[in-house]
Amino acid sequence: MSASTNRHLRLLLGGGAPLLLLLLFVFLSIFAPTIWGDAASASNVAEANDGISAAHLMGTDDLGRDILARTLVATRQSLVLAVLATLVGGCVGVAIGLVSAMSRRLGRAAGALINVLLAFPALLLAIFFAVLFGIGSVGSVLAVGASFAPGFARITQTLTASVVAKEYVEASRVLGKRPLYVTFRHVLPNIGEPVILYAMIHIGTAVLALSGLSFLGLGVQPPVFDWGRLLADGLTRIYVTPGVAVAPAIAIVLAGLTFNLVGEWLSDVVAGRDSPSGALRRDRIPAAAAPAADEPEPPAARWSTCVTSGSSTRRAAVASPARSVTCPSRCARASGSGSSVSRGRARARPHPPSRS
Repeated sequence: MSASTNRHLRLLLGGGAPLLLLLLFVFLSIFAPTIWGDAASASNVAEANDGISAAHLMGTDDLGRDILARTLVATRQSLVLAVLATLVGGCVGVAIGLVSAMSRRLGRAAGALINVLLAFPALLLAIFFAVLFGIGSVGSVLAVGASFAPGFARITQTLTASVVAKEYVEASRVLGKRPLYVTFRHVLPNIGEPVILYAMIHIGTAVLALSGLSFLGLGVQPPVFDWGRLLADGLTRIYVTPGVAVAPAIAIVLAGLTFNLVGEWLSDVVAGRDSPSGALRRDRIPAAAAPAADEPEPPAARWSTCVTSGSSTRRAAVASPARSVTCPSRCARASGSGSSVSRGRARARPHPPSRS
């Protein structure tokens, strides 16, 4: 098994666990409300605040609702809001980064805005924007998206600056193409891959940020619930019935780790696809073959020149240092009858002229 096959196999096996967890979260987001929706919303006051038991593996809340079922059902709300927040931050950040790197008039102002926003922690910006946009699901999504925008803007600005300096972009501008054409035709296709990988990793960060806002009371509001809301409701009883807080906490940690590991795995796959392929291609390049008989000899070629005189043959040394070279096949065509030069490897070294 070749080294490249081993490397690709290791990459696939290394991404097995994160991909399985990602598929599990996707399955829960789609089918959990249908399967466990009734158990998550059914109230039973007689079983309120029960601990861990066979009937309720993580206990119940104040109204007797099963905590495990509510945690599974909250997967859809938590992940959908995280994906939406990442999309909002990505769209706004990419737009600002493109303007900063391509616009001569607004580029300096956009760059200054990016630097100012990056000076503040993302969670602090999320709390500020949550108060600004209002409490609730929409406000929390906009707040987290706005806090992610500076990071997307910075990476877009850096990537766009390297692409804009390419010759084909300059040629497109010289031909009179509009900036929008240059952006969608040349810039975005070349920066799309790293931006998508960056967004994949930030989905896990968005889960943590949205859960934090809901825990503080700035996110989703009852009767809607996500993992952060469940954690806030169960924190007061964590020492009596720890399952009410442990279940959503485990879900938050697993979701954050899953998206981060998937993003890291995709980055390794992309890096492995780009770097070893060139090395493999270089390894597979055959040795330089001798030029054909009908090809002209280049001026700088360092072949040993064959000189034939009558029935004797001598080699004249070239000006380059002596080294093993291959004599061209046309040197084998001797002018005299019965004279020939064997093909193959010949060491270029001076020989004294033959005495007649």
